[in-house]
Amino acid sequence: MIEQIIIGIANGSVYAALALALVLIYRATGVVNFAQGEMATLTAYLSYTLIIAGVPWPIAVILALAISAALSIAVFSLLIRRIRGRAKHMNIAILTLALFTFLASVTLSLWTGIPKAFPPIFGSGSVEFGGVRISITVIVVLIIAVVTMAIVTIFFRFTKLGLGLQGATSNETAARIVGIEPNRVYLVGWALAAIVGGIAGILSANLLLLEPTMMVMPMILAFAAMAVGGLSSPFGAVLGGLILGLAQSILGTYVDGAAALRTPIAFLLLVLVLLIRPQGFFGRGKVVRP
Repeated sequence: MIEQIIIGIANGSVYAALALALVLIYRATGVVNFAQGEMATLTAYLSYTLIIAGVPWPIAVILALAISAALSIAVFSLLIRRIRGRAKHMNIAILTLALFTFLASVTLSLWTGIPKAFPPIFGSGSVEFGGVRISITVIVVLIIAVVTMAIVTIFFRFTKLGLGLQGATSNETAARIVGIEPNRVYLVGWALAAIVGGIAGILSANLLLLEPTMMVMPMILAFAAMAVGGLSSPFGAVLGGLILGLAQSILGTYVDGAAALRTPIAFLLLVLVLLIRPQGFFGRGKVVRP
């Protein structure tokens, strides 16, 4: 049971990190970035390539994350910002779908579709906990994911830039009055989302095989986690990801016949939550005058 809980939390923390990246973009532009998973996959492949080339893995990871952040800033500056305000949110979402297709094609062309084992940068051993042996990789993935989410939470709650991002997305006019330039803080939001998503991609590559489609299912579950927690709530996204990860792991192991239905079970949980609270656990419902 302990092993399944730890594995569930580790997997759920990856979903949570991806959902957190989605929330960051949503708060900055009001749309969902469907290309987030492919950007995370590209970051994982860049890390893999640099490590294989002999670059020490901490430097390789930092460089890959920096490239991902630069790409995200370029996407916002050259594409999103130019049509934002002139196009409907649905059109911007379709643009991110086009970017998803483009990045998927680039990844497939450069690295082929052959699955690859990510270098064991966290070691290949295991530790015994409560009479159960747990992979070191799983433990390190869990720790890194939790630390990443904690840093993002602190950023939003206790830094001027994080508070500025929240203020700009709530009311751009008021933000400008108090000296906050919305487009600048949006750039920070997109860059931060790329970094958080890239970390999730690298962590996922350590748990799974590295392949172009590796983030498709985690992204679907990240969308579910985002909906469960509330579209604009970072804490809700984290909680939703952890709940889905635990539900998959525990039900898939201890419920007869549920192993092949772990993903449908996760979405059943999503449906139940949204039936009870359509705006998610921490989302805010709209107030409509009669």
